[in-house]
Amino acid sequence: MKKWHLAISKERRQLFPYISITVPSYSVMAFLGAFFTMIFLYCRSKAFGIEFDDFIKLFVACIVGCILGAKLLFLITMVPQLTINLQVWQIPFLYVSSGYVFYGGLFGTIACYKYINNRMGKYTWKNARNFLAPALPLFHAFGRIGCFLAGCCYGVPLNSPIMLAGIELTRIPVQLMESGFEFFLFFFLLICSKRYKKQNLMEIYLVMYAIFRFIIEFFRGDIDRGYWIFLYTSQWISLGIVCYYIYHHIKNKMLKTKA
Repeated sequence: MKKWHLAISKERRQLFPYISITVPSYSVMAFLGAFFTMIFLYCRSKAFGIEFDDFIKLFVACIVGCILGAKLLFLITMVPQLTINLQVWQIPFLYVSSGYVFYGGLFGTIACYKYINNRMGKYTWKNARNFLAPALPLFHAFGRIGCFLAGCCYGVPLNSPIMLAGIELTRIPVQLMESGFEFFLFFFLLICSKRYKKQNLMEIYLVMYAIFRFIIEFFRGDIDRGYWIFLYTSQWISLGIVCYYIYHHIKNKMLKTKA
């Protein structure tokens, strides 16, 4: 009887009662961001009269557009660093293995979302953009926390280290600063959507984020984000967004004056 118990114990020692799986922290935060964004949009879809099947199509379009656009812009920012010997057949593999750039993901999301919305022909773009707008900073807020945990998109060195929740920081935590701003922007857009229903929430989001992004880029320390003339890629895009909406408002005022 003792020998039998001994044999069982030896057999158990050879098994694996626990399985250790390493999951990238950025992937975890991106998944959480996508999950909470999906829940938020689903709850919001009823107020906008969006059917469940259409909601699924629009949400999938956002995911596909985000991934494709983010990788494409990253590849574009890396063009000056690509070697002359790069072969055409290597481009697809380079695209798949490339990183992500937020502005590319943002524009890819909006483009695919608008395309599917127009194909369905059920919802006006005015309502569709206001439906989506608050969800964009919500997802991005979680993504920037993932950047902080992964150590990417870091800030410039600090003169002296600081402690934050038991973590010694040697650089400006621009990721957490941006995440905090994104959460603020999320709640701000929610308030605007309830009090000012006729406002263009997408415009408010894009302009406010563009201004913030232009400023915070000066405090980032990573160099793999494209530098053109005297500004970084994201700063040029931010300037373009602000200039576009300034021109758009001036044009509308001129048309109203003539009318």
